[in-house]
Amino acid sequence: MNSSTPAIRQMMNVYEATAKQVVGVRTVEEQDVSKYGIIESSRQNGLIHEVGGLVEKPSPADAPSRQAVIGRYVLEPSIFSILGNMSTGAGGEYQLTDALHQVALQNQLLALELEGTRYNIDDKAGYLEAVLHMGMQHEDLRPMLDSMIREALAPR
Repeated sequence: MNSSTPAIRQMMNVYEATAKQVVGVRTVEEQDVSKYGIIESSRQNGLIHEVGGLVEKPSPADAPSRQAVIGRYVLEPSIFSILGNMSTGAGGEYQLTDALHQVALQNQLLALELEGTRYNIDDKAGYLEAVLHMGMQHEDLRPMLDSMIREALAPR
């Protein structure tokens, strides 16, 4: 994430105001919902959703929304006891999404639509995009990156 207010600070502001655990979310394309944990939002207040449940990597037809958890969390230590008492979930793995679902059922989980630019470094193109965009923001790196890009694009 790249934003004027860091993503975790955005989420901490919500946690400090509500005393509820918070996950960061972004709207994803319908064909991408099967790549993420997806929230079921029972109510929304601006960018804040009250989470009624979560589903790990649902098919687009079974997804309760297109709001995807994007790997940003403000959680309390109690999440570890929930994880410690779980059995394996999707893919035969222990899923944080399943533990968060338990927190949501206790009405203790909010989702915040994070402000800023999200780079998906889960694939090579997203990683490269993040490196280039972040590098170009640094005055000392910009000339070197510019030169590297021009050289890479030059006919050979």
